[in-house]
Amino acid sequence: MVDDFKVRHKHALRAIKRRLQVWSVHTGEALDKSKPLFVIQSPIEMLNALDVSAACDAIAEATGEFGIKIIVPDTLARNFGDGDENSTGDMNRFVSAVGRMIERFGCTVVVVHHSWHGDIMPAKHCSTTPDPLFVCFAH
Repeated sequence: MVDDFKVRHKHALRAIKRRLQVWSVHTGEALDKSKPLFVIQSPIEMLNALDVSAACDAIAEATGEFGIKIIVPDTLARNFGDGDENSTGDMNRFVSAVGRMIERFGCTVVVVHHSWHGDIMPAKHCSTTPDPLFVCFAH
């Protein structure tokens, strides 16, 4: 399934396959290769309502009859455009855009946000986002 889609960088394809394999081992569930995985190669400017709308239209067209279960913007910084993660207004617009995706597709949206930089910096955290929004997964 992942092989059916062209991903610009080979390392991205390997990373996706590796994440799926880890998930399969962790849950004990076999990967269902009959279900497609769609990969968007470019970031979505989540602070731009027109870009979010166009991205949602493209997602709906590409996925066709398949029900979308999860959308994973990877990473928050890559999809934040020229916004400031520490600006309440910018972060509210980002969260609103995520809400529009949830409403449109009735799916889960998980935003990847790097919260650790090696061994030297604990939890990177934008100052405007409430703690309940963040869940930390150790690996």
